[in-house]
Amino acid sequence: MDQPSAPAPKRKAVVVDTESDVDNRSSAKKPKPNQSYVEDDQDSSSMLESESDDDEDEMSFSNDGEDEDLGFGFLDEDEEDEDEGEDEDDEEDMERDVEESQHVVPGYPDKIFQLKVFTTKPVEELFIFGGDGERKKWLLDYHAHIKYDGKVIGHAHARRIYREFVRADFWQEMDGVSQDMSNLAYKIFNRYACLLEELKSHPVRKGSGVWGNELDFGPILHFEYVHIYREAAEFRRLGLGTTMVKAIIQKVQKKMEDNKSDKDLTQEQTESKELFEGTFGVPDPKFSKLHCLTLPGWLTRDLEPELKDKNPSQEKEIYVKAAETAEAFFKSLGFRRVGASSCLAFSLDPQHPSHLIAPVDDYEPSEDTFVEEFTDAEKAEIKAAFKKHEKEEEIFVKKLATILPLHHAAMTQADIDCVDTFSKHLAKNGVNSTDWKAVQKGGNNLLHVVASKHKPLTATWLMENIADSAGSSTARNVKGYTPFENLNSELDVKRTRAYRGMRLCDVSDQFIGHPEEAVQCLAALLKLPPINSTLPSVTAKRMVGHRSRLKSGCACGECIEGFISPRMKEALVYQAEMTQELTSEWVDDADMWWFAMKDHIEHVPEPIKQNFKTNKSLRHGFVNTFDLVASCLKRNMAPTRTNLIAEFEELSEWPPVTRNYLQVKGTLEGKFEAVLLDIFKSAEDHGEMTCGSSPYFRTMCGAPDIDNLKACRNDDEFCMVMVALGLPNPNPTTPFDYILENQAMGHVDFSWY
Repeated sequence: MDQPSAPAPKRKAVVVDTESDVDNRSSAKKPKPNQSYVEDDQDSSSMLESESDDDEDEMSFSNDGEDEDLGFGFLDEDEEDEDEGEDEDDEEDMERDVEESQHVVPGYPDKIFQLKVFTTKPVEELFIFGGDGERKKWLLDYHAHIKYDGKVIGHAHARRIYREFVRADFWQEMDGVSQDMSNLAYKIFNRYACLLEELKSHPVRKGSGVWGNELDFGPILHFEYVHIYREAAEFRRLGLGTTMVKAIIQKVQKKMEDNKSDKDLTQEQTESKELFEGTFGVPDPKFSKLHCLTLPGWLTRDLEPELKDKNPSQEKEIYVKAAETAEAFFKSLGFRRVGASSCLAFSLDPQHPSHLIAPVDDYEPSEDTFVEEFTDAEKAEIKAAFKKHEKEEEIFVKKLATILPLHHAAMTQADIDCVDTFSKHLAKNGVNSTDWKAVQKGGNNLLHVVASKHKPLTATWLMENIADSAGSSTARNVKGYTPFENLNSELDVKRTRAYRGMRLCDVSDQFIGHPEEAVQCLAALLKLPPINSTLPSVTAKRMVGHRSRLKSGCACGECIEGFISPRMKEALVYQAEMTQELTSEWVDDADMWWFAMKDHIEHVPEPIKQNFKTNKSLRHGFVNTFDLVASCLKRNMAPTRTNLIAEFEELSEWPPVTRNYLQVKGTLEGKFEAVLLDIFKSAEDHGEMTCGSSPYFRTMCGAPDIDNLKACRNDDEFCMVMVALGLPNPNPTTPFDYILENQAMGHVDFSWY
């Protein structure tokens, strides 16, 4: 893997804020107990092909979760569970695939180090309900130890993740392992383990633009920490950290290559291998390419001696320096920033464009130039508060009343009162007042703030009176967002995640649409006219459709009735037509039809279900209803009961088997719903949409057809669409809603989970 031939000069390192989506070099946050890293600056060189004088302090993330082994595309059966801990003797009992070698640091021939690389398989310990000991089949821990004179002086830890096994529940599975795995999942991936679209294509958020769809597929090697112990500080800056990182990557590569052989595979291993190599024997290399990722930070316990008796400003300087060291270390190994996120990635593909970027040329997010100044009394008040961030925000808002009064009004006043305040300021100071262009922390202008606070009246007023002259509607904040993009981003976060107790949960399936005030703000930022009787009917219909798409978070502009994306439409049509085609040939044979359809009639009312055994007309009518759904979707109509009835009434079939099915028992209740529920279940279970990685898109459509289907934020949101169609939500709550509810009722047995 080619790196720039000449070592790049050391750059001014930056803070990596592991608590936020975008690195903020001016405000390093104190880490959570489990979050960390630290490494030193090094020359840019090939990570796997050259030995450099890379120095290494420490990096770290927690690993308080559960892991399980996989080889390349299949399971290893001979691994044992591991309980994490610092005790080396206990750890050796759980070490597997141990490789040991001697290592000599150039320039220090008298110092002989021992390098040991091995794997472990910890058992998950979910703190909320004690742990169930379930072994994860998609996760394996890799460790590297450096010893000197028989004593361990350094430790590196990485986790190999086979996301294909957990795409359907990626966020939840990652969050169940450790805080650091959760951070990685939520920061740069969507719920189906695909890189966030904004990190690929957004004009600012894509960063250097070298990372794209390749990060949607293949195993992930997540480096959680690399640490030369403080008590062995004299061995830092000798390249030992680099040695451990290289050794882990090489071991993972070797294991993947060794496991490509078909010899002595179990059935489970063979099926797993096929998952990664393709469908019907067609190799698919993208599923076997390894990607290395990390979230640089710092190791809290290693900084504790330096933090003792320090004031907040001094603490911040220590964190800044530690974060700079961590990022510089990884960049010296060839890691480069993924978009504008705080994540760094390394590609083992020697032709990957990231290898053409020197460390000094890697993308760096914009700095926040807004300076928050607090008095000593305010600093003491913040430090003494239980929720320091909330107290700091409270004090900051109060100070805005003096330094940025319009921003203070936008954050604190009611919508109508804010309009009044702004109108008076305009009358007194005019449209050219610098107050309209002023920005607060994060680079947010008035439109950013007003939209974020969901104040549609004020947003509309600003767009009509100020935005054009101030350029505020197109201005970007530190994260690179315009006011419209910033609000969309915030709404997407609220749509997808929420805390249940102390656990961050994926709540995507409970989404039923953005709040109306937020939708009105989005419409105002786009200058959409209000919907009223003065609009021509065609225009009004178009505006209703536009607002429906805003409410559902549509990103393609083509969602049917605002919520059925082009790719979801294709998946639903495919399932409907496939079911109708495969089962229609058995209609004449009751026994064979029942056998073929038993999984498809689960939601049919029981009395009708029993009639299928003896009534051929009902069987035929039920099967034809699948074709009704497909026809409705092909005409770009949502398959609601009303639209399906209209579609049915245009039929001219004889004998009237579909009518017989719909009229049996004298009610339509449950007739269409039974068919729709089966179609949605089949589409979701087969993963038709997720990154185009399903068997359907890989074999039936083919890559050209996938490219012709416009991607959308709502491609996989089956639950949202089902609710919009009047169907029951199969996932109305998260697992932790159930857990907390039972805790409140005094029930403590959560072994089901």
